[in-house]
Order: sequence, then C-alpha cells, then structure tokens
Amino acid sequence: MEDFMKEEFDWKRFLLLNRKNVWKICLTAILGALLCGAVYWLWVNLINQSQLYQSRVLYAITFDQEQVGDIHDFYNDYTWNDILDTDQIAGEAAMLLEGITQEEIAEAANIPTMSDIKYIWVEVEWTNPQTAEQIQEALGIALIAFAKRTDGFQKIEIWDQPPTQEVNGKNYTSRVLIAGFVVFGIIGILVICYRSAMDDSVYTEAELERRFGILVAGTLLAGKRQEQQKEAELKVMEELRRNLKQFKDCRNIGVVFTQSNAKRNAECMEQLGQCVPKEAHIIVINENETEDFYAALSAMDAWILVISAGCHDGACIAKEWKNYRYQNCMPDAVILNNVERVFYFAYYHRDK
Repeated sequence: MEDFMKEEFDWKRFLLLNRKNVWKICLTAILGALLCGAVYWLWVNLINQSQLYQSRVLYAITFDQEQVGDIHDFYNDYTWNDILDTDQIAGEAAMLLEGITQEEIAEAANIPTMSDIKYIWVEVEWTNPQTAEQIQEALGIALIAFAKRTDGFQKIEIWDQPPTQEVNGKNYTSRVLIAGFVVFGIIGILVICYRSAMDDSVYTEAELERRFGILVAGTLLAGKRQEQQKEAELKVMEELRRNLKQFKDCRNIGVVFTQSNAKRNAECMEQLGQCVPKEAHIIVINENETEDFYAALSAMDAWILVISAGCHDGACIAKEWKNYRYQNCMPDAVILNNVERVFYFAYYHRDK
C-alpha cells in the first residue's frame, strides 16, 4: 500500500479539480489589490501627511560648436538624469550641504523630458522649501562646474527660476494596486496548492489502484445525468456491469460504504442494482449498526467496498483496509463512487 504523500504529482488531476477555484484566486487578488490600495490611501492622506515642495530651475546649455554633433547624440533627458546622480553632480552638491547625502539628492532631483537639448529643467522635491532651494543651489554650482571641466561644453547658466511651489507627492497608487493583485494572487495559488497537497482523497480509479494495490471494478458518477453525455455514461455503466459478472452465482452480496451519506448511497444502490445479477440480493452492512461486522461480511457470498471520491478520508480508508487484511476479510470488488461527471469525462477524455 502506497503512502499518498509519496505519490507522483498528477497535473491533470490537480488542474481539473481546481478549475472551480480560478474565480477564488481572482477574487483574492482583487480584494488584495483593494486592501493594499486602501492602506496606501490611509498612509498618504491620514498618517504620513508630509507636504512636498518643488524648486525648479531652467538651465541654458552652450555647447562647443566643434563637437556639437557628437554632443547632440549623447546628451538627452535619460543621460542627464544618470549624470545628475553621479559624484560629478549629486556628489559635489552633497559636499556643499550639511546633513544631506548624495543618495538623498539623487532621489530628490529629477530632469523631466527635454524638448530642446539646449535647455534642461532641474526639479528638486523636498519636505520643506528652504532645503529644496538649498539643494537646487548646490546642484546649480555643481552643473556649472561640470560644464567648465567637461569637453563639448562652453557653459551652463541659469535661464529661469520660478518660485518654489507646493506639490503633491509621487503617486504610487497604480503600483500598489498591481503589487497587491500579484501578491495576493500568488498567496491564493499557494493556499490552493497547500490544500491540494494535504488532500488525501481518492478521485480516480488509477489513484485508488496505485494506493491500495487493487483492481477497481468501475466508477459510479454523481450528479444529474446530462442528455448529451448519455452514450458515454452508458459505456461507464456497461464497464462496471461487465466487471461485476463475477458475482453471477452469488445470491447475497454485501455492500459497505466508506461514507454515510444517505442520498448518495441510495443513488449508488440504485445504480448497483442495474449492474449485479438480477437474482442477487444486495445487503448494506454498516459497521456501526452490526454487532460482528467482519463476521457479517464473511457470511456474504461476496461483498463490495464502495469508496466515495473527494471526501478527504484517504487516511481513514487506509486504516480500514489494513483491518480488512488483518481480519482476512478482503472485499471481492471495489467501486469508486460519487465521481463528478465533468471531472471524469475530462480526465479520461470520454466522448460526450
């Protein structure tokens, strides 16, 4: 008997069983995104109410005419932002200021998209206007010095400097929503994977045969019969009927259900009645209602163990199977009951 935790992973089984959980994953991801968005909004608007101030300066660049072609190909807004973060600009500006690092200046300063290579806007955002203007002034000194010592430039000078203004902080709402959607979606997938890993239920005949080392006589399907699946279901019943022909000389056939679901068991009995010989008398034997359970089984001409699919009782069935072997009272046939129709036909690729 094989331990279910050592079984090979069945991707088809996993995907088919969890097809109904796709909406749960999507819902978890959406709710996670909304939760993260709500937390971010509370943080920005109620908890972290720090106001930002922006200092903007327009610099005019005069290039060396002999190298202007090469310069035009190199210097753009992306290049300037990279240069701005280096020791040559942000590093020198940090040396002119106290208590502000190069990394903080690089984070606070930005050069937006340039419409003309001869003019660049430098924007500095900080939590108070005085510091924003000090950083801007230090960056201006560093830029002017950069032009003097760098080939291809004649000079960089201040062209315009509007007053420092209050601005809204950077809005990361879209990023937070996307991150929340992805993270909670992954959490939802991991939860489903965990539940699937811990599920010791039996869902297929092959799984039952591999786990208990037995041959399964057939499968009984659950739910309402679909007209378009009528032919395929007849094949399933015919397969079970053919495998139960071994009971043709039996008069008393015992049936043991692993689950005490009255409605499902009644449906199973009705279907079994169509598969066993008409002369046979089917007797349901309930362990809890029988004084000597194993003796009652032995008194039958044959007995059938009906295992319900998807009932999370694999460990319990394994324990009962061990008892049957110990009592030398093994079932003459095993049937897998209550298998979902859609799952069955999709798993076995039966014609509908």
